[in-house]
Amino acid sequence: MNIFVIILILVSVIIVFLMAIRSNNIKFTHRIEDIKKKLEMISVRLNNKEKEMESFIYTVSHDLKTPLLNIQGYAQNLLDTYQNTEDTKLKKTIEVILTSVNNLNRFVDSMAKLSIAGRVVGTPESVNINDVVLSVNGELKRKLDEKNINLIIKKNLPVCYGNKERVYQIFLNLLNIFFTL
Repeated sequence: MNIFVIILILVSVIIVFLMAIRSNNIKFTHRIEDIKKKLEMISVRLNNKEKEMESFIYTVSHDLKTPLLNIQGYAQNLLDTYQNTEDTKLKKTIEVILTSVNNLNRFVDSMAKLSIAGRVVGTPESVNINDVVLSVNGELKRKLDEKNINLIIKKNLPVCYGNKERVYQIFLNLLNIFFTL
């Protein structure tokens, strides 16, 4: 066989091989594009479900908070009223209610934190800390009065830049932690 024939056969084989690779490569490229599209669709659906879950958790935790605080307040009033009673079973029952409500409150708080973890709610703005602390004081007035606590708020607290609701929640959480001590 002539060297040219051998080279021609080798070149032909290489060309056929390259064409086969190119054909398969095109098929793989299409498959990869299809997979990317499917992954993008799944990602969008997953993000939507995540937002729905966050919204649901936040709504449930927020809706549970007020009734829990009411139960806690009533149970504490009952405990204060019957503190000197000799009925230890009644006192123990009220203490169990308070403990359970406190545990459930912590769980609800954890759910609320979970729902907003990793995302900023609202837009940053200038926040007057005096206004925030006065609002928190108003919200906790009943608790403060029950415990004979007078919150002294320093005038001219600094203005910060952030999310007003989050700053409010920070001060509310700090004071609520104080009540659990």
